[in-house]
Amino acid sequence: MINELNRLLEDLHDLQIYWSVEAKNREDESGRMYADGMSHGFKCTAIALHTVLRKYTAFESKESERADGEDEVV
Repeated sequence: MINELNRLLEDLHDLQIYWSVEAKNREDESGRMYADGMSHGFKCTAIALHTVLRKYTAFESKESERADGEDEVV
């Protein structure tokens, strides 16, 4: 699951870069605003996913430490 989410994070980053470049290349104001909004949306989504991944990874490491600690007590 973590690998799929990391790939999704990379894809979101690629989409953000694409729309950022597209915003610079658009000639009309509405096109630039649309592309800039798309870029910003993908950036926010990637930040949210990154936060979830960090929390999930921290939770997994605590669970594994707890499991390791239980083995030592017995």
